Order: sequence, then C-alpha cells, then structure tokens
Amino acid sequence: MDAPLSQIGDYLLARAETERDLVREVLRTARKDNDHFREKLAAKLVAFHDEEEEMIKHYVETKLSYPELALELERYKPYLKELWSGAERDWARIKARNEGA
Repeated sequence: MDAPLSQIGDYLLARAETERDLVREVLRTARKDNDHFREKLAAKLVAFHDEEEEMIKHYVETKLSYPELALELERYKPYLKELWSGAERDWARIKARNEGA
C-alpha cells in the first residue's frame, strides 16, 4: 500500500463522521415526526457514534504517531485493526478508480 497513512486515517475519520451525521439526521427526523420511540433509539445511536468517532480519532492519532502503542490498542480492541484494513482496501479501490478515470 503506497498511500500515506495520514490519508487512510483521514478517510477513516471522514467515514466515521459521515455515519454519525446520518444518525443525527435520523434523530432530527424522529423529533420532527414526534416519534418518541424512534427519537430515544436514535439518541442512543448518536451517543454510540460520538464515542466511536472519539475512539477512531484516538486510534488514528496513535497509529500515526506511536505505531507500537497502536499494536497494543489493536490487541485490546481488534475491531480497530479491521476498520483500518477495510479503510486501506477502500482507499486502494478509490485510488484505482481515480487513476482509471
């Protein structure tokens, strides 16, 4: 993989922010519709995505600045390594598509 780690990290953060924004839109819609059950569920999802985004921010910062510590984080929370691997694959596809265009 020849993409700089910072670009993959930025992509991963942008993806997390997009997911959070989508859930916030669901919350706004539920509030507009006065659907209290959906609003409560969406509020919990927003809280989850806020925490998830913070974890990803810390992981990306650690991955870029302290790779040895990132290995420990990956052992403690294996899904972070899976997120990073998925971001690398997505980044490779995006790069290939852009070069082919």
